[in-house]
Amino acid sequence: MDRYVLQTHHSLLLCPERLILLGHSAGGCLALWAAQRWSGTAGAVAPLVLAAAPVADLEMKVSDEGDAVELYMKQPPTSESALEAYRLASPAANLPVSFPLLIVYGDADADVPPELVKAYAHAARAGAPALVSVLEISQADHFQVVDATSDAWRQARRTGGQMRLGRREVRLDGGCFGGERK
Repeated sequence: MDRYVLQTHHSLLLCPERLILLGHSAGGCLALWAAQRWSGTAGAVAPLVLAAAPVADLEMKVSDEGDAVELYMKQPPTSESALEAYRLASPAANLPVSFPLLIVYGDADADVPPELVKAYAHAARAGAPALVSVLEISQADHFQVVDATSDAWRQARRTGGQMRLGRREVRLDGGCFGGERK
């Protein structure tokens, strides 16, 4: 994976200081995972990550049945090889982050419980306080945090309108994401 990321970066002429990985729910897990792999590649510039209501700890029991992660991983964490696969795939097991990260979630999320997102956010911020920002949106559910027509989105724009993550500036107010600051 790491060699592929670096080869793709060079062949596509990506501008990594402007690369943003954005994911919601399980996609938040994937964005975090990809950033961790990308950042661990020699010579790679870390992307900015926006994780919205991320399933960031694969020990989470999410979904009505509590089996969403097992379905995602295609196996329960019952054998040594399965536990190793969970550890490699779980952003929470691979802290601290080495990339700028904005975690956004709603305090009324019934799909990914806010206390689980808060626990990951707290651990991520403790390991890299200059890189991690957290935005909790009052009365927002799982989908309102990514719905640009929702009141939650407008609240996020007002509350978190502009933030600095590491040396990068992030604007949620319709402006562009800034590049690296000198």
